[in-house]
Amino acid sequence: MAPREQIPQSILLLSDNVLYPEAVAFAKKNNMPENSQLNGLLEYSSQWSDLNLFVRKQGDRNWTGKKDYYKKFYADLKSTLDELRNRTKNEFNLVPTGLTRREEQDKLSEVFPLLAQEYIRHLVAEALLKNAKGK
Repeated sequence: MAPREQIPQSILLLSDNVLYPEAVAFAKKNNMPENSQLNGLLEYSSQWSDLNLFVRKQGDRNWTGKKDYYKKFYADLKSTLDELRNRTKNEFNLVPTGLTRREEQDKLSEVFPLLAQEYIRHLVAEALLKNAKGK
């Protein structure tokens, strides 16, 4: 995870003012997985490719019994992260216009993982709190 002092100010502002409230809302409307799953999310969030793979694999698992809601949690999380990727360019204006397609993808690949990492950090903190309070 990148130290907060190395994260651009624009990302930190979005993190505190947009991503935090959205992560809180996500945690409120979804059942949260057990803490070991949340710790895995946090650990894998340091690299987008690892996080993406973790969320996909966990979503593809055949969860049964008390954990059958995990499938919905990971599907909703994947959808939220996909939407966040689109918002990085279209809503947050973190990818300048006028770039070549390659330059645009490079810039998106630079800033989106930081937003995803911040979102997961907020989500995990809120989910751990929710779990500690007994859901």
